[in-house]
Amino acid sequence: MLEHVNERFKLAADSARLGVWDYDVIHRDLEWDDWMYRLYGMDRTTFSHTYAGWLVRIHPHDVEPVQQAFEDALLGVRDFDTEFRIILPDGQVRHLKAAAIVSRNQQGAAVRVTGINYDITQSRLADRMKSEFVSTVSHELRTPLTSIAGALGLLNGVHWAIYQAPAGDDLYRIQEQSTTQPFDQ
Repeated sequence: MLEHVNERFKLAADSARLGVWDYDVIHRDLEWDDWMYRLYGMDRTTFSHTYAGWLVRIHPHDVEPVQQAFEDALLGVRDFDTEFRIILPDGQVRHLKAAAIVSRNQQGAAVRVTGINYDITQSRLADRMKSEFVSTVSHELRTPLTSIAGALGLLNGVHWAIYQAPAGDDLYRIQEQSTTQPFDQ
């Protein structure tokens, strides 16, 4: 039965490209499955199987928050559920999602942490592209409206000077509403 459950888990993890890891808190030993090595661009012979060996792959700007999240999980402050960047041996930067559960002894001390990592680089890239697109479209739409606002202001000034009455009130009100309401909502 246990063998069948392990096979199902392996199939699910392989299909989702989940890297699975296990950290022995007492002996400070970190074990990775094959997907973890693939995600980090490493092989079993070059990995030290230590927490420090893992940290060296994390992007320098993300090390401190990741360490804090891990320490908080060990202390029971919060779950280990975070995102961070790694730097592959070839210099490529990847975004990973990580989550873990902490096993504790009878006194409540952390003894083992079992977790997963998976690559979210494409999702982060899509988010960035969407944000840039919305920003560009918003700017492109606002530019002509600014010109219209200027023209209406000029028209209103000329009309007032000639007829002593505001001109284009409806157009001016529409223009004001369109330039004060954000497009990216």
